[in-house]
Amino acid sequence: MAGDSEGRVPLTFHVYQEGRLARTEVMDRDVVKIGSHAGSHLRIDDDDGVSRIHAVVDGTKGADEVELIDLDSTNGTIVNGKRINK
Repeated sequence: MAGDSEGRVPLTFHVYQEGRLARTEVMDRDVVKIGSHAGSHLRIDDDDGVSRIHAVVDGTKGADEVELIDLDSTNGTIVNGKRINK
């Protein structure tokens, strides 16, 4: 999928549940809010470990760099087995 006229590249999210792929979502946004709240762009409401506003994916730095930022969620955000802040 090609990026838009501003060079934005869509972000693809693979959401797993109990070790199995539950769904895939593609979003053409610079910032994606993740959480259980109805206003989240990527809503995960079937996991008690996900806070209402859990984390943000920030793609404003360009096509080659994306940041995942934990929003001080209760259970934290884990990447490759390690808890991260940013």
